[in-house]
Amino acid sequence: MVQESIGSDAGATKDRLFVATGSAVRIYDLSTRGLLETLAIPGAAALSAPTPGGLVYVGTDGGAVYQIDATGLHRSAVDAGFPIAHVFAGAAPYVLVSDTAGDVVSIDTSAGSVVARATIPGVAAFASLAGQGQPAGGAAPVLVAYRDGVALIDARSLAIETSVRTDSPATSLAFDRESAQGTQTVYVAAGDSVALVSVTSGTAPTLALVSGQPSIEMPDVVTRLVFDEATKILHALGRSPNGSGWTVYAIEANGGAVFSDAPLPFEPVALGLDTPQAGHEELLAFAADGSTAAVDVGQFAFSWRIVGVLFGTLGAVCLYLLARMLFKRRSVGLLVGFFSLADGMMFAQSRIATNDVYVGGLLLLAYVIFAALWLPVTRKRWAFWLGMPALGLVLGLALASKWVAVYAIASMVVLVLIRSALGRVVTVLGLAVATGVLGWLAIASTPGAPNLTFALIMLAVTVVAAAASARQPAPEGWLRPSWGAAVRAAWTAVCLAAVPIVVYVALYIPWAMPWQSESTSSIGPLPAIACWHVDSSTGVCDNAWPSGHTGQTLWDLTVQMYDYHNNLRSPHPAASPWWAWPLDLKPVWFESGSAPGDLTTSIHDGGNVVLWWLAIPAMAFAAWQAYRRRSLGAGLVAVAFLWLWLGWARIDRATFEYHFYAALPFFLLGLACFLSELWHGPSPRTWLLARISLAGVLLLPALLWLLRPALCGLAGVDSANYFGAAVCGPGWGTGAAGLPSFLVPALAVAGIAGAWLAATARNPRRFVAAVCGLAALCFAFDYPDLAAIPIPNSIGPAFAALSPTWQYGFQFSTNLQASSRVQLIGPGSVGLMALALVVAAAAAWLARRSRAL
Repeated sequence: MVQESIGSDAGATKDRLFVATGSAVRIYDLSTRGLLETLAIPGAAALSAPTPGGLVYVGTDGGAVYQIDATGLHRSAVDAGFPIAHVFAGAAPYVLVSDTAGDVVSIDTSAGSVVARATIPGVAAFASLAGQGQPAGGAAPVLVAYRDGVALIDARSLAIETSVRTDSPATSLAFDRESAQGTQTVYVAAGDSVALVSVTSGTAPTLALVSGQPSIEMPDVVTRLVFDEATKILHALGRSPNGSGWTVYAIEANGGAVFSDAPLPFEPVALGLDTPQAGHEELLAFAADGSTAAVDVGQFAFSWRIVGVLFGTLGAVCLYLLARMLFKRRSVGLLVGFFSLADGMMFAQSRIATNDVYVGGLLLLAYVIFAALWLPVTRKRWAFWLGMPALGLVLGLALASKWVAVYAIASMVVLVLIRSALGRVVTVLGLAVATGVLGWLAIASTPGAPNLTFALIMLAVTVVAAAASARQPAPEGWLRPSWGAAVRAAWTAVCLAAVPIVVYVALYIPWAMPWQSESTSSIGPLPAIACWHVDSSTGVCDNAWPSGHTGQTLWDLTVQMYDYHNNLRSPHPAASPWWAWPLDLKPVWFESGSAPGDLTTSIHDGGNVVLWWLAIPAMAFAAWQAYRRRSLGAGLVAVAFLWLWLGWARIDRATFEYHFYAALPFFLLGLACFLSELWHGPSPRTWLLARISLAGVLLLPALLWLLRPALCGLAGVDSANYFGAAVCGPGWGTGAAGLPSFLVPALAVAGIAGAWLAATARNPRRFVAAVCGLAALCFAFDYPDLAAIPIPNSIGPAFAALSPTWQYGFQFSTNLQASSRVQLIGPGSVGLMALALVVAAAAAWLARRSRAL
């Protein structure tokens, strides 16, 4: 028999591997994997995990207990009276030992005597309650996995205080030692599943199965669990999916997803995680004959993060190519390429493996293809007929990544239509219909909090489109399209509308499992892509694809996903409304942790404020230039940005700043266009706008702090809340958040000095260079907060010094009014549609008159 114990805490056990061979305990150095010492212990069969003081306890098949410390090997006078299979030393001064049948003994090591005996049927593993010290007057509680489930016992008396049942006998326990304070989750191996048990610590700890997701289904039986604190991955030893051998499964603990398995060459009798300090990051498995195997468990994060990095790189390359296609000036491409490297959100999103970077990269690739056909970059006939399906394919992939791709598809439809007179009429009519339907939906779906803002935005967009079309009409060649033009228009419609939907549906085919018959399924009714007929008597689909599947259809799933987001009414401390995103008022903190040596780490998705704040007037400039100069490039940038951003104004649930990610590239592209104009010689008005804008950007941090009460009122921050009071409560000062009291005066002085230099600048090229330099400095300042670089706790708050809204306590209020079903076509929507048409017609008439004058 072989059992192992790995130490990494202190003393003689630091970075040591202990192996019980049945006749001795071997001690290995984890750094070199060399044998350090062999301690002869007849019948050595079980080892404890090292204690914080560096002690390891050994149990033998004869019932003897030994202690290994810095001074050597010591035998206890206590005899358990049975062959020892498990030793637990995590509840000092008590050591618990047990056999395979269920006999348990508690030994008081300070007195050298047995203090309790008990029977816990099928006892298989012990674990310390994470973060729970020894209470006054009693012993620390201990978790035990046994035949009936998981129990919390008193280490001294062995009395069961509380328990929770599992469907199969529990065989192993694993903790995430950085679980939320107060309530923690313990993972329990129980047959062919991993149960999730919630442990509420305190004076009277309780156990309960985690609500919503009480277990993680495994491919086969699992017997041992190990949680890797460094990677937050749960590793489970179990039978391989085909039952032919043993394997180690990797489970993403946050989502409960089994994503990998590493087959082992033997049946292991012990499993241990190498310490990250040793530099190996391996899971060690041991066979009964002494054979070992190592599984690399340190590269999982790389394997899924590298894809996000590649998509982030794809987005940056496509953004440069798009700039070169849209604008003749190479400086636009160089500037936006630099911005993509210096922006915090684009950097952070490329490293955290969320789907925003996937949809962002795919949408930029789609816009590159679209721009090549729309301008057109090439005059080859085949380019249109082959390029449009490729565009539809990429849009379908983006749509499958995130539904925000719908906004991009709508923007491309608008860009196609505004190239002709007939298309502009269709655009205005379509906007009026959308104003009626979507505007009424925004108003009526939450009667207690009608979203009038979105309805007004839609009305304004319709009016502006009508006025601009009348003021500067398009060529009238498309008013009577030829047969060839009609075919091209139909092909465009199919590729922009039908192909993405086909790709989206096709990617759900694996979800429907067409290769599996429902009659052989062990998980109940299987999902279907489509149902052609439902039995009226049973309500069950009797004609579906895949044939024989009677479960949820893709349409039902889509409706369920939409209803979830539409009806979600839950606040979140990191939420922020759509209008706050360009101002970077509330970055989302993706990670906040601690590191050894009183250090802290964090990752937030905040943007580069120098770029973002200056991009606001720059985007207005780009939109104006699209109108005055009839610039197709500036027009595409403005339309794409507005559709990808303003579409979120309709959403009534809690939203987050990372939703701005898809629109961000066009935001930065508008800024690049503006600065390129300065570089090549601006008009006096453009030069004045630039100087005033940069002066405002430099003054904004001090203004945000000075206008903090107004910001708190605008955001609806709850000042009665503990965290809210820390930011918006009466009499609050910057020192209360760990920030120096001279912060606001310092920001004001620096802002005024910088604003004066910006307002009196004389050289536009030096001005552009200064903006780029400020952006680089801002990125360098934010870098530790973007890349989880350990920094001292004492300077941690410095990264939130530029705005009071970046404090955790500044929490935007969210809509909690329940949503209701709305009749899309009814008196309300038709009336709003009619109003939009009337106002748009009036705006077009006035614009045409002003043009005639």
